[in-house]
Amino acid sequence: MTKQFFHNFLLISLVAFLIFPQGVLAEITLSQEDTHNLLNAVQQGLMDEWIDLTTSPSFAEPEKQAALFLIRNAIQNKELEYILQELPLQALSNLVKITTFLLGHPEAGAFLERLEKESVEKAIEIAIDWLLQNEVKVASGSLTYSFTSYKGNLQESFFYYSLAYKYLINEYGEITIEFYSPEEIEPQGSTARAMWMKESYWEFADWQAQGNEKLGPFIVRIRGRVVKTDLGGYKWDKTLSAEVTFSEPIPEFPGGKPLTFWERMKQELIRSIVEKILPVPFELVEFFQSKLIGSVEPLEQTITEKEKSPDVEQETEPEGANELKSGEETKTEPQDKTKPTLQEIQELLDDIAERIDVISQETNELVGEEKPSTPEESEEEQEETTEEEIEEESEEEKEPEEKEEEKMVTICQRIPEDYPLRNKVIINEIAWMGTVNSANDEWIELKNISNEPINLSGWQLLDKDQQIRIIFVQEDFPHSSFGSFYLLERTDDDSVPNITADLIYTGGLSNTNEALYLFDENCQLQDEVVANPNWPNGNSGSKRTMERKSNLEWQTSAYIGGTPKGENSSGYIVIPSSYTPPPSPSYPKIFISEVRISPITERFVELYNPNNYTVDLTGWYIQRKIGDGSPSSFVSSPNFEGKIIGPLDYFLVAHSSSTIASSADILLNLTLTSNNTLLLKNPKKEIVDEINWEEIEEGLSYGRHWDETANNYLDEWEIQTPTPKTKNSQPPAEESQEEKQEEAPTLEVIINEIAWIGTRANSFDEWIELYNNTTSTIELAGWRLVSSDGEPDISFSTSTAATTTIPAQGFYLIERTDDDSISDIPADWVGIFGNGLKNNPNCEILFLYDQNNKLIDQTVCFENGDWPAGKASPDYITMERIKSNEL
Repeated sequence: MTKQFFHNFLLISLVAFLIFPQGVLAEITLSQEDTHNLLNAVQQGLMDEWIDLTTSPSFAEPEKQAALFLIRNAIQNKELEYILQELPLQALSNLVKITTFLLGHPEAGAFLERLEKESVEKAIEIAIDWLLQNEVKVASGSLTYSFTSYKGNLQESFFYYSLAYKYLINEYGEITIEFYSPEEIEPQGSTARAMWMKESYWEFADWQAQGNEKLGPFIVRIRGRVVKTDLGGYKWDKTLSAEVTFSEPIPEFPGGKPLTFWERMKQELIRSIVEKILPVPFELVEFFQSKLIGSVEPLEQTITEKEKSPDVEQETEPEGANELKSGEETKTEPQDKTKPTLQEIQELLDDIAERIDVISQETNELVGEEKPSTPEESEEEQEETTEEEIEEESEEEKEPEEKEEEKMVTICQRIPEDYPLRNKVIINEIAWMGTVNSANDEWIELKNISNEPINLSGWQLLDKDQQIRIIFVQEDFPHSSFGSFYLLERTDDDSVPNITADLIYTGGLSNTNEALYLFDENCQLQDEVVANPNWPNGNSGSKRTMERKSNLEWQTSAYIGGTPKGENSSGYIVIPSSYTPPPSPSYPKIFISEVRISPITERFVELYNPNNYTVDLTGWYIQRKIGDGSPSSFVSSPNFEGKIIGPLDYFLVAHSSSTIASSADILLNLTLTSNNTLLLKNPKKEIVDEINWEEIEEGLSYGRHWDETANNYLDEWEIQTPTPKTKNSQPPAEESQEEKQEEAPTLEVIINEIAWIGTRANSFDEWIELYNNTTSTIELAGWRLVSSDGEPDISFSTSTAATTTIPAQGFYLIERTDDDSISDIPADWVGIFGNGLKNNPNCEILFLYDQNNKLIDQTVCFENGDWPAGKASPDYITMERIKSNEL
């Protein structure tokens, strides 16, 4: 390392340290731990409420679902940076803006305009004072997320976040978080799994069908109330609210793209250099401050000039005029203890230079870089190699090869700014207290939480003082599947009887003031657990282990000795003898009083409050089942936020295009078909009421029977004349036997062939063919083709079809999404099929109605629910009609 390079490097390092505003924002900033835990709460909330959020009207556009999908996965990836230490005015103004959202501040606009008119220094001072007055703490940082896009391309995405938190009372607080995506992104496909989360969907097919290829820059805004847990984490007090916008400008943030892991490590090493060289003599500090602007001159020359004339500024002499010559003596005046001599400064700089050389070499070895050769080094610097150093090098060459190999392994170090990723392997269970047989029978269990085989070669598991130093050398994680375990036992394989250890280690865990760190082959922190001073959980007396819950928090195992190589327990709960549990909130009875499913635009669901008081419906929701399937979201809880139902009154959820929309309390595009079940649930997720039906005749409804004597609804259901928001009417008059006969299809036009399996090119390339059974041309305008599960629901009109006529004994081709399903035949109608034609066994049936809603044709299904014909992958054989005059 040349001295000139060293002078430049030291100057830059000291400048950064001297002008950096250390601690100036401490009073308004959230700690890194709280920021980390609040982001975890956001990820958990998005996971819990995914279905309700993405099926709500505010997320009808698939690109908004995709944005939320990316942010959730980025938080889960936990590759985050905390960058509030250096906060420019624009970023601070943005934090003030989201704080006004949090507080509902009436003068927010005027306040932000005031900031823009002030100088940078004054504006920052005003903003900080404003946040202090409102008792709001803020944080800002970035997330990075690497993934493979739907096109198979590697995406290195990054997102900034701004967070405002206001403490309320009793560990409750309000938060607003904004995530900013500044660049276009090529998104993932429709599903992705992060850790053990359930599969989550977004409408990728619809998004792609609209001709989209990338997501533009966007902002995701999350708001809600949280409560701090006993373990320091956060959970939502009520359902979070989320919104996505692609129209607002993205604010600028400091530092460009977030640093990679290795860049952060180098940054940390450079920071450690500054810490090692302090305290710096005051006179030397003055010198560096005076040189913040301008070129860097030789240090010896500048200091000599300052000693000659400390008070009068001198003109710069020609280069080399004041260089110190070898052998010359420098006369100095008596000096204070705080003022360094030239010799002391030079010795200090030489010492620092040696330290920088050592740390630079270690950094290069750590990241796998070779130290570059420097043939241009001066002869003077080459001669500085002493005979003693040459002897040491020759002795090192004589050491055994085993020690050379051992030096190749660099022991990983915990870097303060790094948080564990927890996206591959986690520390899942720890018997830090030993077992009932011996306190020395300690064991540690790892768990694979990814969907991929994990190569543990080069990974390290270390404790706080490195008494435990495990460097994995075996190739693969056993069984290498999602949820598999890896057991490490201390000293021998007797710590856990009857279960074979995957690895035996030495060293013991302390019961207090201890830690475990798990690093991957790149020394990236994958997981950690800290006893500060005590372990988070586990019981030394009963020998119950410490184990992970599904949300990654720790709990004490319900079983003595834990669950080595098995799924963790539900947790051990201690109930004191004097403990009286608080009363659980109770919710009143609310009825589903009436349902109408056709025509589509007149669908509604009516609720009735039989109580003599008003009921708050916040947190309530309705789910829908098709046949014996699983419940899915129908009317999500955000739609009921702030809604009430009066005493002995009705509440109406109607189709957004309904003729009764003006009297409805909630308007949605409802999906209701035959063979459905509706479940009304309260905020405790209890089923309050349930209704199911098989068929409801067109134009009629299905409702509870009103008992005039009891002046209330009975638990009896009947076909009725629709009466939205009024007392149910009596059922229609009894039909004659002839009228009760099931309507038979007339078969003028038949559903002739169906590619419910798609094509070999793409399973989404579904198509349907109609056939005119008559000798006359038939006009299809006003006709409708609808599935039993509501999707597809096709209405034929001149505005939606290339043609609405089907020639005599001719065909009519319907293709999903685009005209590429059958490449060589033009489609007569192209459009969205919704969730498409299922491969069953849900007994999906297609119905063809004319303009008078008369049944023309329908398909059938087998008793087991399968389509009656056609084969899926790899054959891709369509289902076709054998006889045109039979079902």
